[in-house]
Amino acid sequence: HETRYEYRIAAFDFCQNFFNYSNVSSNILLNAYQDSEEYLSILKWSPYETWNGGISNYRIFRSIGGDVGYSPLTTLNSNDTFHEDDVFDLIETHGEFCYYIEAWENTNSFGRADTVRSNIACAVQEPLLWIPNAFVVGGHNDIFKPVAGYLDFDRYQMQIFNRWGKEVFFSNSIDVGWNGYHNGKIAPEGSYIDVITCSAGNGRTIEE
Repeated sequence: HETRYEYRIAAFDFCQNFFNYSNVSSNILLNAYQDSEEYLSILKWSPYETWNGGISNYRIFRSIGGDVGYSPLTTLNSNDTFHEDDVFDLIETHGEFCYYIEAWENTNSFGRADTVRSNIACAVQEPLLWIPNAFVVGGHNDIFKPVAGYLDFDRYQMQIFNRWGKEVFFSNSIDVGWNGYHNGKIAPEGSYIDVITCSAGNGRTIEE
């Protein structure tokens, strides 16, 4: 669900005679946004309401890439409705981070404590792609390849063309760059064109 709503339960006896309504409660609505300048996922949610025992804490769960299971990320106080998740150390992932929130109740007057879960919300970091503009065979920077982050590295390719449009190098691995050789010989010094095609965490195709 991606809407905040209120609900209550109507109780009937076995003869379908109306008995009473429960209290009115509401769901937890979670929203997630990316801050690509600070490498953050920003989470905001509406508080869960009207528990008999009150809220003990909120627990955040995260999935990386959207295709793996959710793991506990952190536990927050009962009055927290905001969290920033620093994802800079996860720069080598696809850049898609999905979350849900669990609210945990204090032990209530019925001697139990319940939990309730929010919707799933995802934040996708903007891809990072730094492409060098020169390299020297045998020099300090002797392999031509980009430095990248928050990309789907399974859908990556780089092509190098000479000035006449002939392909002199191809790679479909971010870890494999061009060493300046073509057909077993050092390619002539000059200008070359690189075309890098890859995908962002949300599936958007990028071509540089």
